[in-house]
Amino acid sequence: MQLTTATGNLGLDPYAEMRQLEHLPKSEQTTKVAAQFESILVKQFLTEAMKPLTESCFNSDNVPGGNIYDSMIVDSMARGIENGGGLGLTKAISLQLQGYARKGANTTAQHADDNA
Repeated sequence: MQLTTATGNLGLDPYAEMRQLEHLPKSEQTTKVAAQFESILVKQFLTEAMKPLTESCFNSDNVPGGNIYDSMIVDSMARGIENGGGLGLTKAISLQLQGYARKGANTTAQHADDNA
């Protein structure tokens, strides 16, 4: 049984955020994507860094739902870091993405000139 509403699967559309990005200027798109990427990195870092704590406090094998508690702790800490400005990687990632976008546009233009 699949639960749906007028807006789709309980309003959970995995592509909704990507469609919203389409209407923004390229610089804002890259900044938002860079922030999302930094968010993923923060969660990955915290997941590994918190393993000793979560394993000692919430032995996932013995505590029902221990894995859920682990992910809740990581998510809460990651949200706090993000709300505090993140790790400061967003700007660097954004600049890299913009550089690749410009390089890709130049390469595409060169291939078009070469093929003409």
